[in-house]
Amino acid sequence: MNSNLKKRLTYSYFFGVHLLLILLLSQSQSVQIAISGWFKENPLYPDTPWYHNRIVFHQRVSKNLPSHSTVFIGDSLIEGLSVSAVVNNSVNFGIGLDTLSGLIRRIPTYSNLDKADTIVIHIGLNDLPLQTDISMLNGYTQLVSVLPSHVPVVITSILMPHKVSDKKAYQSRIEHINQELSSLCNIYQNVYFFDLNKALENNADKINDLYLPDGTHLNQAGNQIWISTLQQQISDINNGR
Repeated sequence: MNSNLKKRLTYSYFFGVHLLLILLLSQSQSVQIAISGWFKENPLYPDTPWYHNRIVFHQRVSKNLPSHSTVFIGDSLIEGLSVSAVVNNSVNFGIGLDTLSGLIRRIPTYSNLDKADTIVIHIGLNDLPLQTDISMLNGYTQLVSVLPSHVPVVITSILMPHKVSDKKAYQSRIEHINQELSSLCNIYQNVYFFDLNKALENNADKINDLYLPDGTHLNQAGNQIWISTLQQQISDINNGR
């Protein structure tokens, strides 16, 4: 075997190994962050093959969605939540890096959402660098319009991140958007606002202890508070129906 052929085979081998690793790790947060650069092509939602593959899987699941299930839809915070710990009969349609525009586009493609007992949403954190507050609030209005009007919808406040380049600016925007979002939810009979930030503050001595090292996602303790307090709100909604 000559040296040129050996080099070609070696390059092909390493290329193939790295491609396989990318495919295997495409679910991980680190790879999702790398993929986020693709937002430059379609800045309002992650228009990537990985993203569309996830939607196709969700569409398959939704066709067999059982009646009286609780459906969770949103970004990586939803994707990383053990939804069956909140409600036994539940399904997770979370996709990391997703945005308001992404949800507005993909929700109408899911079957049987009208059969759900409750729909739980968390979205908006990825929109902050992409949209103004006004455009985001308009997006939440559009989001409600594509959801079944007779199914209770719980919209979760945007989680306050604890490690961002301009923390004060982000905190100010998130507080404002959450206040307006709470008022928006009050307009609709079937839409409820869940204040996740308040739930975390009321159930922990040190709020930073509830986050992963990235300062954006909740750790086990943080998710447990979310699970238990959300359980109570869903129970209250169902008991009041």
